[in-house]
Amino acid sequence: FFLRLEMSAEPKVNETPAAPSGNNAVDNTEKLRKSTEATFEKVTAYLLGELNSCTEDYVLLEKMNEVTAKKYAEMAGNAENLTLFMKQLKEKYESFQPFLEKIDQVEVGVQSLEETVMQLDEYSKRLELKYRQLNSM
Repeated sequence: FFLRLEMSAEPKVNETPAAPSGNNAVDNTEKLRKSTEATFEKVTAYLLGELNSCTEDYVLLEKMNEVTAKKYAEMAGNAENLTLFMKQLKEKYESFQPFLEKIDQVEVGVQSLEETVMQLDEYSKRLELKYRQLNSM
């Protein structure tokens, strides 16, 4: 923002040279002062706008950081709760381990018993078949 003041010693084409008078010099000085004041006011307004914009950006960044920090704190709490839950789950599994081993042993016993029952069933069928053969003679 620069104000370009053109001052020329020669009058422009359609202008008539003004007679040097004390009034004209005062008018020019007054115009220059008003122009300078207007320029400074506009530059000041621009700089204030820029500063306000920067301030708003920093406020926004601060709010974003606060929200992010809260979100990470919440996530850390969730992770801690999950870790605690997993620890409790592991402890429960370890406490059930003897029972699971007994269930496995019972299952092996049941399979052995099933095999024995099938063998007995086959033996009883053969015995019945022999008995029928002897009776039919």
